[in-house]
Amino acid sequence: MKTSGFRKQSPQEIKEKQDKTTARRIASLKAKQAKAIKRTPKPKKPSKRTVKPLKTKNKGYVVPKWFNSVPTGSHGNTPTLKRYWKATSDFIRQRDFKLYGGKCVSCDRILADWREGDCGHFKKYSVCNAWFKFNHSNLALQCKKCNQREDGIVGHAFGESLKQREHPQIIEWIEKTNECYRGQKMQQWEVVEKVVEMWPDLPNNRYENLKHAIQTTQSKRGNSNQRN
Repeated sequence: MKTSGFRKQSPQEIKEKQDKTTARRIASLKAKQAKAIKRTPKPKKPSKRTVKPLKTKNKGYVVPKWFNSVPTGSHGNTPTLKRYWKATSDFIRQRDFKLYGGKCVSCDRILADWREGDCGHFKKYSVCNAWFKFNHSNLALQCKKCNQREDGIVGHAFGESLKQREHPQIIEWIEKTNECYRGQKMQQWEVVEKVVEMWPDLPNNRYENLKHAIQTTQSKRGNSNQRN
């Protein structure tokens, strides 16, 4: 009878082989654990979540009916902000027309009437933060041609005029102040109050209904306070 050529292992040889296999597994496991300890953890990426603004008085606030008599303007993503921009635009254009004789802020053109010009931004509306979109120091009466141009010549002339009208550091002030408004939320009740502050200097022919409504509201408040 032929043999297979393989010798049958003894129990002792089998045990020694199993011990060697177990020892290799233990050594491999220890090496992996040591490597994991030496490995430095990857730094966590900073969170992109922004801090939620605190709850304010805007919740439940209803814009008064008389505010709807304010015409809407070209800027703003809500009817309230569009009306705020229209009032601000009229205020700035009429103010600069009286102070500087109708001169465009970025060229030598003289406007015959304040309605012929636009209310121009030195720092663009799209890159201004919250309330700074309506900041009076960043706005001026500008001819329509200059307001439609977007180049360094108009921007430089605009900035030089602001330095003469306001103060030499006005450009730096605009940049710093704009950053202060980053992340702020504009509340409707605050917008209405801003328009009320401007109404004495708004043109009579456009805001007569608004002025009458505000005067009526203020007189009612005064009477109620006297009774109390």
